Amino acid sequence: MQTVRVENGLVVEIIPASDLPLEERFTAAFVATLEIAPEGVAPGWRWDGEGFVPPPRGMTAAQARADRDARLAATDWTQLADAPLSPEQRAAWSAYRAALRAVPGQPGFPATITWPEAPPPAAASTREAQLPPAAASTREAQLPPAAASTREAQLPPA
Repeated sequence: MQTVRVENGLVVEIIPASDLPLEERFTAAFVATLEIAPEGVAPGWRWDGEGFVPPPRGMTAAQARADRDARLAATDWTQLADAPLSPEQRAAWSAYRAALRAVPGQPGFPATITWPEAPPPAAASTREAQLPPAAASTREAQLPPAAASTREAQLPPA
């Protein structure tokens, strides 16, 4: 099994395996976009909420461009001025996006497409990853012990 990131029902990247739990490596919002997939699932596969569907063979040019556009849209955040990326990470994402834009120019398009591989996630640059090891990665865990993290827990006892 492997972990993949899904955006708008489309697998956009494979998350490299690590000894650290996903929750310690990434933000909660990022983890919410992840799914466990069988080996062989790759960017371009669709997630229908129950399982993974391979891309259709013999895509039309319009379908291939729509797939490419979804991959670009899923990485738009990497180009924002305040994106939590190092200059090297920003350059890697820019190169990936340039390669996506070049897909329609590949020989054999749209019948055969070699999709570029997305750079590794920017976990090292996220706020959670920069916390000291003893600090928890969620806001609730950072509250003092007496502070409750849910509204129900904050209500006085009945």
